[in-house]
Amino acid sequence: MAVLVRIIGDDDGSDEYGAAKRLKKIIEESVPQTAMGEVVLFPSATLYGQAVKDVDIFMIGELKNYSAKAKFNHGDDFQEDIVYLESFCTAIEVKSHGISGIRREGTNIQVYYSNTGWHNATKQSNDQKTSAMNFFNNALGDSPYITNLLWFVEVSEQELDNLLSVGSNVMPSNAIPSTFDFSTVLQKVKKAVVFSTSWISKHSLDLIKKGLAKTGIAVIFQGIGYNADKPLLYYSKKIALERGYDVKVVEYSGIDKGSLDR
Repeated sequence: MAVLVRIIGDDDGSDEYGAAKRLKKIIEESVPQTAMGEVVLFPSATLYGQAVKDVDIFMIGELKNYSAKAKFNHGDDFQEDIVYLESFCTAIEVKSHGISGIRREGTNIQVYYSNTGWHNATKQSNDQKTSAMNFFNNALGDSPYITNLLWFVEVSEQELDNLLSVGSNVMPSNAIPSTFDFSTVLQKVKKAVVFSTSWISKHSLDLIKKGLAKTGIAVIFQGIGYNADKPLLYYSKKIALERGYDVKVVEYSGIDKGSLDR
């Protein structure tokens, strides 16, 4: 097969890694042999320094000779056309809820958790997209067009269509069902094709993979009278976050400063 699909990271037995293996198989089986390029999957990706830093699967790719039919909204009608996909960066939120644990509120899709109740999955997915843009801006100086998908791995296409139905039409969304082929992903991320230049070619996959890889942990040891909000430690923490480190601040309590002077 001309398209190389790789998963970055060790198989830790997590749901995210299992979903990445499933996605890898879908891509390999549904992308034509005439296509060339590389798709890289990062399960349990961490966008260090961002308000929302956990992404179930981050998918980046660069393809040649790949096209598929996609539908575009033209007024009250949909028109089908051929779309050529060259590069993409997509944050994927994986949900294992059955259809009974999913509902639609307006244009938002919500999922139910027994301990917290209903949760806005659409907002969670959109927040991941924003965090990814900020992450790449900080790490590389600019960001590609980030797309975001909600993958319901236990929901059939028919169940998802029923959930999204408005009258006789199915509401457009970024949600994908349990089974699909890669042309479905193209339909969802087709806006990414409007790049004026290939952001991935500009930065190279190797550099992007390095940016998404876990840099490490920076530990801030604050003093008894000089906490992490003071200038020296505050700006050290800020620089570490911008460079991709997960920052941990060691806090002390119950220590008598006077006893240290003796």
